Amino acid sequence: MPDRQAVRLFSQVDKDHRRELAQGVNDLLQGRSNNRLVKTLATGATATVIENARITSETVVTLTPRSQSAANSTGIFYTTEDGKITIHHDSSLAADRTFGIAFIG
Repeated sequence: MPDRQAVRLFSQVDKDHRRELAQGVNDLLQGRSNNRLVKTLATGATATVIENARITSETVVTLTPRSQSAANSTGIFYTTEDGKITIHHDSSLAADRTFGIAFIG
């Protein structure tokens, strides 16, 4: 899903502004909060980096395994800084350690 633009704080055209606000609320009600992705951990490495301008040092991350290899992974934790999540993990040659990731804040 493409990133949706932020709703303008002010618009000269009230009708357009109301439509943008309604679309944003409807997206949230339909589960489209634009804060999730799917990522496969880097093979043979001990860290995988995700870059996104919406991430801050205060972002909370949830990782959900989407494959058996991901579920069997050990020692996984994350760190955040402005613009980046780093997922720290054990080194493995498994190429299918895929996680669903949601981030908030």
